[in-house]
Amino acid sequence: MNRREFVAVGAGGGALLVAGLGAVLGDGRLDDGPAYGAVATPPSSGTITLDNGLEASLYANGTVALFGASLTVDIEGGTAIAGRLRNVSEEPLEEVRLRVEFLGEGEAVLAQGWVAERSLSTGADWEFVVSYPGDDPDRIAAAAIAEIDAY
Repeated sequence: MNRREFVAVGAGGGALLVAGLGAVLGDGRLDDGPAYGAVATPPSSGTITLDNGLEASLYANGTVALFGASLTVDIEGGTAIAGRLRNVSEEPLEEVRLRVEFLGEGEAVLAQGWVAERSLSTGADWEFVVSYPGDDPDRIAAAAIAEIDAY
């Protein structure tokens, strides 16, 4: 099995480095629609309509809202999971983290790992881009955000 694991942590809106990738990813504005397809997400605890009119799914006991995730292309031309989360709680969050998976045929895990943003203030958005760390993106059949946690 050629499975990869990675961990990445962003801090305060800066660049995001995914271990094993060897490239820094900017966190510029993302397009609103999916480029290659939707990403599976865990069951949510409900929905919320954000001030921009978008409906978002709630996670981490209703503290964060996911309002967009897709399988897309990163700035290096590789395959990536990109999306947005917002802190909808009334308190700043010390850390928000996602466990992402890149899946092959039959849902075999090709790569998985945690990516996190530290210190997400109330109402702030986190735009994340998690690149596939392998050199075999043609094996990717799907992608998933398997867990969403906030503290």
